[in-house]
Amino acid sequence: MRLLSTKIISHFFKERLVLHQFSVVEKAFIEVRPTSDVAVGQVAKNVIFTSQNAVNIAFKNEKIRNILEDKFFFCVGKKTKALLAKNGKKAIKIADKSSELADFISKNNKNDEFSFFCSGGRLPDLERILSTNDIKITPIILYNTLPRPHVIKGHFDGVLFFSPSAVRSYAMRNTFKNTHAFCLGPSTAKEVENYTENFSVAKIPEDAQMLLIIKNYFKKGYE
Repeated sequence: MRLLSTKIISHFFKERLVLHQFSVVEKAFIEVRPTSDVAVGQVAKNVIFTSQNAVNIAFKNEKIRNILEDKFFFCVGKKTKALLAKNGKKAIKIADKSSELADFISKNNKNDEFSFFCSGGRLPDLERILSTNDIKITPIILYNTLPRPHVIKGHFDGVLFFSPSAVRSYAMRNTFKNTHAFCLGPSTAKEVENYTENFSVAKIPEDAQMLLIIKNYFKKGYE
């Protein structure tokens, strides 16, 4: 079975796919571009990260890194948590998706304020839920995600999507006909749903769950 990944995946994930008899072609369908002049301003005691890109950019910036020295961290995803740990920071709370993190904060941090280090093209779920619950959250835009559309030739049995922006970029020059989409999480699946009904969603946004839904889908095809 031939798979197309819309981002460059980890060597370990690719090895696991090959081990299960899948061939994989990787194309980066989005570009992460750091903002040239980050307007940091006043940073709250509590900080939210929902992406690895934001963590990488924040801790490579000496000014921001110093500001984050004594903060409390909340994050989405195990990889984001691991990257924070690599930079010497421990997350107080980790969630599998933004809405889940927002629900936790709404119940447990009602009187706190938050700074959200994020992308200019982020989804509104987290900010919407916190604002609805009268919790102040200030976005600090570290980067923008730009499309890098490619024309894909040849047939692929499945396409792997890891973000809504990659879905939109793929759709600019390609169709979803005669293939199955595999989505890392619900926000990505929601975007895919605009183009096709043929998709599967990982229960937890991690490589192991992506591998599981891929294996299960093709296994059913042979039963």
